[in-house]
Amino acid sequence: MRATSASRRMLYGGLILLECLLWGLGNPLIKIGGQGIAPFSSIALRFSLAFLAFVLVFGRRVWRGLRGVRPGPCLAVCVFTALSFTLSSLALMYTQANIAGFLMGVAVLFSPFLDPIILRTRFQWRILPVIAVVCVGMYLLCGGSDGFVFGLGEILALLCSLCFAIMLALSEKYVSQVDPIALSTIQCGAAAILCIACMFLFEGGLDLQALSNRKALGAVVYVALGGTCAAYVLQNVAMHHISATFAALAFCTEPVFTALFAYLLLGETLSAQGFVGAGIVLAGVMAASVWPAERSRKA
Repeated sequence: MRATSASRRMLYGGLILLECLLWGLGNPLIKIGGQGIAPFSSIALRFSLAFLAFVLVFGRRVWRGLRGVRPGPCLAVCVFTALSFTLSSLALMYTQANIAGFLMGVAVLFSPFLDPIILRTRFQWRILPVIAVVCVGMYLLCGGSDGFVFGLGEILALLCSLCFAIMLALSEKYVSQVDPIALSTIQCGAAAILCIACMFLFEGGLDLQALSNRKALGAVVYVALGGTCAAYVLQNVAMHHISATFAALAFCTEPVFTALFAYLLLGETLSAQGFVGAGIVLAGVMAASVWPAERSRKA
């Protein structure tokens, strides 16, 4: 029985790894898309296309899957999903994709502070030294020839991690019985509505002439179908079978994939100090992810 359970966990953990590969490729492509199309317009197109694709392919299943769903908790999951993906796209516009990738991967470090509130578990005080070490890694990662730089892009990347951590905890608590396709669809719809509102508020609407940029438009289409539709389905299917802690461990691979594709597609590299910092951040996040969980012990 234990072997079977471990095998199933590895199988569904593999879905998260595949999702991280899609995201790792999508992150530099988001940056490419945002260079040809205004940021909020690019993100709005991404989630609108993803939402339409889900509705066209799974329309009846989505409707059936949403019957009897508690709207409040489901809406909360969708809102924090929309915020996390919007913030991640914006972060990539204002800093290197490889740096943003590592900072967006620290969601697990917020879990010890969120779980006592959302999942009613005990606070894990022993995780604090790990968090301190990761902060040192962040300092090295964000340090370059011009000294320590922690600007808007880095702040947005950390806010993305916070929203993502909240979404993971809420998903574990509330949406374990929701059809993953239905959940993915409404997540995309919520993100599309948020980004369309921001597009009109900050950019005055969609610049149709920008859509003639084939490179940028192609990047947006991939991110919509591969980095959003496929990734959402993989994530929501996996989250029905693994804990948020195990998922967070698998998510540690996303920064590695991002750094690889950022080098291949954008030519971005880190300094020697940056590589050391990235390694420390990754090691700390992995340590936090495998930290003995106390979810069964109520606070």
